[in-house]
Amino acid sequence: ETRERMIKVTDRKIVESFYTEGIVTFFSPSAVKSWVVNKLELPYRTASFGPVTSKSMQQYGMKVWFEAPSNSLHEFAYLLKEAISRQEKT
Repeated sequence: ETRERMIKVTDRKIVESFYTEGIVTFFSPSAVKSWVVNKLELPYRTASFGPVTSKSMQQYGMKVWFEAPSNSLHEFAYLLKEAISRQEKT
């Protein structure tokens, strides 16, 4: 496997593990709408993969706990993991 492929697999596993941490991650406004339409419960924390998705979440009355500063999945996974660590220390 190439390094790039390994990073993508690692990032995906990290993002999937956020759900076990009580975090739902939204990657698009359509995912937000689907969550609302299906009337699913929200956990304590939600994460957004950018400002467009955050805006959609807010329009549906969701609180955005974490927003990705860029459209890089690698950066999103790393920074979200850091945010979780910081919160656990407080």
